[in-house]
Amino acid sequence: MSLDPFAEFRAQVASLQNEIAQLKKNNETVTSLAKNFYRRNLRGAELSGADLSGAELSRATLTGGATLRNADLTGAILRNADLSYADLTDATLTGAILTFANLTNADLTGADLSYADLTDATLHETIGTGATLPTGYELDGNDYIVKT
Repeated sequence: MSLDPFAEFRAQVASLQNEIAQLKKNNETVTSLAKNFYRRNLRGAELSGADLSGAELSRATLTGGATLRNADLTGAILRNADLSYADLTDATLTGAILTFANLTNADLTGADLSYADLTDATLHETIGTGATLPTGYELDGNDYIVKT
């Protein structure tokens, strides 16, 4: 048993990097990088600044201090994802699909949620100070995101 809880994730990233290198070596264009993290356990992952635009993260677990500061999640699919206690400070979630996502105690300070779909998302004490929110949502007196 590995002591590194992210060993599998690191191996997947290394594999994708090898595939990209091979495509570049063959002068092929990389138009779509497979970003499928469906049902992945990314608990506590450090993904700050990551390009996860268009990624499939439905049912992924990003709890336990997962950090996605300044991550690009434009158009990402996060249906039923668990982002409780995740740090999404200054992340870009424009057009992201967060239906039924758990954002309990998540920090979305300064995040851009323009056009994001938060239908039936759990927003218990979700911090949104300075965040750009989709239509139908606002900050309450404690800077928590609430549905209007």
